[in-house]
Amino acid sequence: MEIYGITPVDSALSALGLNLSQGLMNFLFHESKIGYLCFCIGFCYHIYRCTKQVNYRPLLVHFSIFIACLIIVGTSARHEGNISSAWEAYCLADNTSQSSSICMPPRLKAQILKSQILDSHQIATGQMPALLSFLGQSIDAVAIGIIAALNRLMPEYAQYLKHPFGIQDMALDLHRQVSLGVVDLALKSKAQDFIYTQYLPALIILRNSATDSITNLSNYGPSSERITNQYSQHVKAEWGRLRIEIQHLINTHSTWPQVKLILNSAYPRQRPLGRDVDDDFIDALMRAEAQTLDDTRASRRDWLWQLANGLLQSYPYAQGLASLSLYVFFPLVLCLVLTFARVDFLFYWIKSLIWVKSWILTAGLAYWVSLLMSNAQAQIAGGIKWFWQEPYFALGAGILVYLMPLMLFFLVFKGVHFKYQQLIKEERHAAFI
Repeated sequence: MEIYGITPVDSALSALGLNLSQGLMNFLFHESKIGYLCFCIGFCYHIYRCTKQVNYRPLLVHFSIFIACLIIVGTSARHEGNISSAWEAYCLADNTSQSSSICMPPRLKAQILKSQILDSHQIATGQMPALLSFLGQSIDAVAIGIIAALNRLMPEYAQYLKHPFGIQDMALDLHRQVSLGVVDLALKSKAQDFIYTQYLPALIILRNSATDSITNLSNYGPSSERITNQYSQHVKAEWGRLRIEIQHLINTHSTWPQVKLILNSAYPRQRPLGRDVDDDFIDALMRAEAQTLDDTRASRRDWLWQLANGLLQSYPYAQGLASLSLYVFFPLVLCLVLTFARVDFLFYWIKSLIWVKSWILTAGLAYWVSLLMSNAQAQIAGGIKWFWQEPYFALGAGILVYLMPLMLFFLVFKGVHFKYQQLIKEERHAAFI
């Protein structure tokens, strides 16, 4: 099993980039001989410079670079093997060991996704550069190893490698489900009849007869104790039957059973005593059907959750396309090195590859910071309804997952470059003195 990334998406795109890199390398150096032409152009230029300056050291350096590039190009290509992602590998290990930890495997495997991409573009190759794939997988192994070590310090529900940004995706998916209400048409009709004939009148009676001031009616769903006290025995029996039907619907046609396990593990103290988390979710579905004023006001913030969902869903594609671009650009970097005899091009490429691979670490950090935000939000909001009504922690994860790589680029790589330039200036100044 060859692991090329965290999720099936970026793993498939990384493996595809290695395939395309091998194809481009074959074209430049074996079929069209463009790479050797670049070396000849650069070699002739350096011969011209050496005869004018009577210094043959650049010529020797250029020839040494040519030998090194020949070793890279001449290394036999290797077969890609069985493509996989860290998510698939850790979920498979979890299922094999029959662990009790929460693990949701991806819907699509990296090997199948890559095969679909290749079929759609009519690219038939399973070869990749041996040294290049070894370099990329080595950096991936270091980053994934660090994440795996940190995983052991986290509770089971916060295992990043077993479901990257899984809790955030669940919160956003629940928000979408609640906004749709009851999806079954027959059950939807029953729910609306109960809302307008029983629930809303009971809500009005509660508001008019309550001795204390009720500021937020959205806290009182059809199953809340103060509402059920307004029901007659016949209405209570009717609500019990309707609740069972809705419970069966969400258990069979949604991810609610898995989400419920995580909610009970992550936020066990965030629900009233004697009240099940199912009641809160069913109340949310019923209030979505009721189209109350509070739901209308909350829907104005839907663009925030759509933005959060877009950021989290697009991140694996961004990381995978960045790796693909660097892999494909590698043969062109070799041509530039052969033409100008400048190893700086290769060093900048390696630095860019390390930066892109470091996104694995920044994504894990963004995930755990987002979970800290969710714990803080749970303490402030109380209850569990905030998880699907206002998942601000998911929006924070979507912003951080793009912001942290940019911070790493400007704070680390730009800082290293600045320090390097300072050292060069100091050496030149010392030599001048």
